[in-house]
Amino acid sequence: MKQDKTMIEGIIRILASTLVLRCKARFFAWSVGQDADPKARDFFYKDYDMLDRLCDELARRISQIGGRVPGAYSTLAAISSIKETETRPVPQMIQQLAVDHEQMVFDAQFLVSILQTQDDTVSIDLLLRSMDEHKSCAEKLRAFGV
Repeated sequence: MKQDKTMIEGIIRILASTLVLRCKARFFAWSVGQDADPKARDFFYKDYDMLDRLCDELARRISQIGGRVPGAYSTLAAISSIKETETRPVPQMIQQLAVDHEQMVFDAQFLVSILQTQDDTVSIDLLLRSMDEHKSCAEKLRAFGV
């Protein structure tokens, strides 16, 4: 199934942002000190695992619809709506991840609105599931009190 170039590029951008967010969650998990709330550290690791799975699903979908995922992290980071950041105190890391997950929901909603004009229910379903996961993560992060 060959799809519109704009649609493929949109999903690649979602993948790029998901990958950058995945790396950020991993780096944050690594940098949390032993004295930090264990729930925060555990959440960072669970977040990373969920994002890792989403990356794989998005990459597979791109291939299924005739696209090709760029092979360099720097290429993906350049088109990501999520930007890399240095680690910081835990409350700021939690706040940053919540904001990033909310950005992912916004980006996916925008792409879904475009994809609804194309007949690609599989990609739309994948994006809607990812939006649900990002919303859930943002809510859980906000529940930490930041």
